[in-house]
Amino acid sequence: MFTKADFKKGEMAALIQIGEAARRCSGSYIIEAPVTKIGRKYITVSLSWGNIQFEYYENVNRFYQKSEYSPDYELYPTRAIAEEVLKRRKLFSDILKLLRNMENSPKLEKMSTEEMEKLKAILEQY
Repeated sequence: MFTKADFKKGEMAALIQIGEAARRCSGSYIIEAPVTKIGRKYITVSLSWGNIQFEYYENVNRFYQKSEYSPDYELYPTRAIAEEVLKRRKLFSDILKLLRNMENSPKLEKMSTEEMEKLKAILEQY
């Protein structure tokens, strides 16, 4: 978990491209940009084509681009945190896909009782 205090003016922050920006992306989904201003409500970063303001959404613990429509970027204090977020999203997607595929599959039936109990215990923890 991070807050506005984790950002420092002049330091590099990481932006994850989401929405339309992610669809146009041909390389890395992560962009680094310097923090130019930390205000009461917004954090501003500078990209080559202009400044972007980010607002904190406490319910999801994320900074989203200030936008009238849908945001194109999320802001994180470091590239390492942004990479971890992307890794977790990919794992989440992969796990859901595997579970959906196992629903009507003989693969689940091939699991031993012990393996099924371990899987159930892991899923029940959360």
